[in-house]
Amino acid sequence: MLDECGEGQNSRNLLHYANETGKVRKVRRGLYVSAMGRYADEDPPYQMIAAKAAPDAVLCHASAFSLFVGSQDVLSQATFYTAKASRPFEYSGMRYVPVSMPAPPVEVWDYRMLNGLAIRGTTKERTIADSLAKPLLSGGVEAVLRRFSAIMYLDVDAVISIACRFGPTTCARLGWVLKHKREEWDVSDEALASLKALIGRGPYRFGYSTRDSCFDPNWRLILQESKEVMEGWLDG
Repeated sequence: MLDECGEGQNSRNLLHYANETGKVRKVRRGLYVSAMGRYADEDPPYQMIAAKAAPDAVLCHASAFSLFVGSQDVLSQATFYTAKASRPFEYSGMRYVPVSMPAPPVEVWDYRMLNGLAIRGTTKERTIADSLAKPLLSGGVEAVLRRFSAIMYLDVDAVISIACRFGPTTCARLGWVLKHKREEWDVSDEALASLKALIGRGPYRFGYSTRDSCFDPNWRLILQESKEVMEGWLDG
């Protein structure tokens, strides 16, 4: 609003008046949502709020999944990349968490919401690599694997190229996923071999340890649960 109307005191008075009279709702300092029209009785989608939380915001992890698979997860946390200094904040039961923008390149895409608004988020392949590297930012290992079941197509070469930047643990986790999804995602033997060449001696972990944790010697990977349970998550 200030960009359109100018930075003068009159504009600030109008914003203050709109806030006081309930025409807008304050999310945090400098960020407001409309309380008029379609938003009189409800807030806009959390993706829209996260996209405006920083000038360079890029939705990532679980927030990005919702852009390209239409995830209906009941989320309590929305994450977004930003290079700007920003603190987490809460609004309407959702916690918005800024994550430091990684070193470039960061693969992004402009997604079109149902209301026509374009929202910037990480690509499908980048989101998969990010979520395998830091599952906790996507709700944990089970949530990550269950979201993979909604993905029908994947650029396998692209996701391997991205995962290589994160190191052997992420490569081992990705290799385990791709081996299980090899028919569904058309994963070649060459792709699996390229990942296996990168993982080293290990061992690596796929989540925290439980009493049902088991070891996959093929990928030098300690699974969070039994092989059958985790493959069940992958199958949705």
